[in-house]
Amino acid sequence: MRCRRACRRAAGVAVALVLLTGGSPAAPAPHRLRWGPCPAEVAAPARSGLQCATVRVPLDHAAPEGRSITIGVSRLAATGPGPRRGVLLLNPGGPGGPGTPMPLWFAAHVPASVRAGYDLIGFDTRGLFTSTPVSCRLSAAQLRHAPVSMPLPHRPFAATAELHRSIAQSCARHAGDLLPTMYTANTARDMDRIRRALGEERISYYGVSYGAHLGAVYATAFPRRTDRVILDSAPDARAGWWKALRAFGPGSQQRFPDLTAYVAERNAAYHLGATADEVSETYARLLAETAAHPKDVGHYAVDDNVLRQITLQALFSDAFFPQLADVWRYLARAPGAPDEAGAEKALVPLQAAVPLEPRTQQLVLPTMLAVLCQDTPWPRSVDTYRRAQQHDAWRHPVAGAMTGNIWPCAFWPYRPEEPPVRIGGRGPRNILMLQNRRDPATPYAGARAVRKALGRRAVMVDAAQGGHGVYGFTADPCAGDAATAWLTRGTLPRADLSCPARRTAR
Repeated sequence: MRCRRACRRAAGVAVALVLLTGGSPAAPAPHRLRWGPCPAEVAAPARSGLQCATVRVPLDHAAPEGRSITIGVSRLAATGPGPRRGVLLLNPGGPGGPGTPMPLWFAAHVPASVRAGYDLIGFDTRGLFTSTPVSCRLSAAQLRHAPVSMPLPHRPFAATAELHRSIAQSCARHAGDLLPTMYTANTARDMDRIRRALGEERISYYGVSYGAHLGAVYATAFPRRTDRVILDSAPDARAGWWKALRAFGPGSQQRFPDLTAYVAERNAAYHLGATADEVSETYARLLAETAAHPKDVGHYAVDDNVLRQITLQALFSDAFFPQLADVWRYLARAPGAPDEAGAEKALVPLQAAVPLEPRTQQLVLPTMLAVLCQDTPWPRSVDTYRRAQQHDAWRHPVAGAMTGNIWPCAFWPYRPEEPPVRIGGRGPRNILMLQNRRDPATPYAGARAVRKALGRRAVMVDAAQGGHGVYGFTADPCAGDAATAWLTRGTLPRADLSCPARRTAR
């Protein structure tokens, strides 16, 4: 048994090397896609024009004639009237973000000239939503606490570790043979099967956050199959996902002054502090108070973990600052604060930080964990996370212990099946990277490291602003125009470009 498994893995790595260099091993011919109405979970309005289909891909790309699974894809056809450029494959990040609805979001947030020339293609990665699903059959307690990567309140660290151990064990028992195949290199291979099914020689691509990392992997693995690529807000996962996720600590610390300055400048309305330091002190006080006595905000129970999570969510976009300030002043009992119903209404835009409904979580959480745990090795010692948590809480108090906290990856039953794809610069110069200088989740320093790894293939445009996501997320004309020019005219900046800060009305 041991020999068969080892031999199969060795053979799989050999075939994988062929696949990841853009070779053409024997594989079934692509089938014709049958486009039709999207399933209900895609939540596409009937008149949106979004269509859906499925693509069959091998469960194991090293054995392409073996068992297959399905990948759900969606299409929003090019509007014209000019010539169609091709397809623009999209990924919203996560990992575990729903991809099939993304063409609708993208079309609503980018210029019509981009929409005119491309079929916008979304897809759900294996295990997720309209693709062959996976589930770890997690309990309500596991679903409630796992997405909030914080120590359990009022419990010893050993209890937090045991919770994450139980999640890993549940996945090992219930998720089946699909789970070990869910990692980034296989998603890149699935993307190339989508390309073939669409009948395209090359594909253009836009991915944000984890989606930018996925795009970098695809561009490295299949350089000859890429057309115009945009990597927006790229994390640096080359040293492992735990290190990349811990970058949220310094990233949020660098971004937080944007929030405190905004609130302080409006102290006449918010009464949370007349200076940035005073606002920071208010935040610290609210964390201590909600840790001791969680407070109901409508349907949400806000303890210090949830308060920290919604605050970190607000750092993703300046547009969230007013809603967060309303939640803060409700919790602070500040003069003129909204009532409980008003505070709950303000919290709703920040609800991405609050656990999703259980059915969605049963799909999203295993998908996220599979990729993060199986792409790269994680420390196996519980004490490593205990020390990291204490260190991060001291060095980066905005995010606190979250970034160093233990994950189910410490106990994950599967080791990486193969080494991660080493992002490199072999291939055409056709990658545009976009990055905010004060990104809380994927900090600028990490994106610069990815830019260096891509070498002459890439050019970076950075914007002197905060937030996570650039193209379609902010109104910065410098970075946005560079992205539009690349997609519509094929024009890249000659060299890396730093966009100046925009003046905003006070």
